Amino acid sequence: EFMNAGGGLFATGDHGALGRFLCHAVPRARNMRLWQSTSAQNALDEVSMSGERRNDTNRIGSSPGSQFDDQSDDTPQGIQPRIYRRSIGIFRYSFPHPLLCGPNGVIRVMPDHPHEGECVEPGNTGLNLNIGGPLGPEYPNATDGGAKPLPEVISTSTVLSGTTSGSKAPTVAHSFGGIAAYDGHRAGIGRVVTDATWHHFVNINLVGDPFSSPMDPKSQGFLYSAAGQAHLEEIKYYYRNIAVWLAPPERIRCMNTRIAWRLVWSERVMEAVLSTTDIRLTRVRPHILWLIGKHARDVLGRYAGQCQSVRLILDLIVKPTIPELIPEIDPWLPEPPRRRRAEDGIDWFDGTPLVEMAFGAALVALREAIPQPDEKIVAELDTEKVAEVMAEGGRVGIEQAFKSATAAANAARTQFRAK
Repeated sequence: EFMNAGGGLFATGDHGALGRFLCHAVPRARNMRLWQSTSAQNALDEVSMSGERRNDTNRIGSSPGSQFDDQSDDTPQGIQPRIYRRSIGIFRYSFPHPLLCGPNGVIRVMPDHPHEGECVEPGNTGLNLNIGGPLGPEYPNATDGGAKPLPEVISTSTVLSGTTSGSKAPTVAHSFGGIAAYDGHRAGIGRVVTDATWHHFVNINLVGDPFSSPMDPKSQGFLYSAAGQAHLEEIKYYYRNIAVWLAPPERIRCMNTRIAWRLVWSERVMEAVLSTTDIRLTRVRPHILWLIGKHARDVLGRYAGQCQSVRLILDLIVKPTIPELIPEIDPWLPEPPRRRRAEDGIDWFDGTPLVEMAFGAALVALREAIPQPDEKIVAELDTEKVAEVMAEGGRVGIEQAFKSATAAANAARTQFRAK
């Protein structure tokens, strides 16, 4: 009931059957990860503890050779996030999954471990649930009539050849699913995230082995060096992203409107661009809207991640005003069939200014609607009112962006013809 009401679920374990009895029967998550060994033969088991096919992501760090406690040094494993791309007309852009998008861009590291589990995409997505009675499809259709949302492996981890992690069998080089995600919100239910191992969240893999000598770098983990601390910050953003992404839709909507409010009144993004904030949206030039949106995205990205502003704009601005545009521009949706065509492969234009101009216009509209909030207004701040004002402002910004882009393209064409 919790999941069908929009509640999110995070599920993980470790090698073999560790975690199985907590998660293997949970709807949706049960098919998004291997919850037991794949073979009785250790050498063939994909999630064994010591076989050559195990998911050993350890990377050699501060001590010579391949050691078990390499998991406790300041050297992480590199991961390959899935990249989602979209093009609409002259605009092209790409993003990782929101779970792997941080203030510095794409999150590409995770703690390493000698024997991880494995995340997968379900082989059968047409199953029905029956728990105390029929509960309908395990993976329901999209509520908007679009493609059915299905679990996806959103990052891939790699195993190097010959890793022994001490006394284990030398590994065979291969790759496996490190994180999987299911966007149930598109089907009117909760989201799900599975992770290959709980060791991505355990202290011994993050801040060191407490049984190591205090003089050993492995006793401090990622805290040992500046580079390690930077890696740890990236990993922390992944943790935060899990909590936000799994929240029910109404909570996310509330968070987004509060973020917008903070940008206008706490971060003062408009004051950073304008000499006065006593303005009207209809009188602000496109260039200024772009500067406001650009600055707001930069401020937001420093604490909420680079993808958050895009998701905010899609959900608060585009969806309520131009819903038919969502399938065309949302990079995290399956691409519409008519868009699946050969392209020249040249990224002539970047869609970022369009997003930033819409964002800037939405914030100007919010400031115009509530120019001087008092304590009563703040206490009674209505999520839907803020969302409505921002949607209308964003619509104006999108119109201005397309007009500006068209004018720029025509000017460039005229210039080249003149020469």
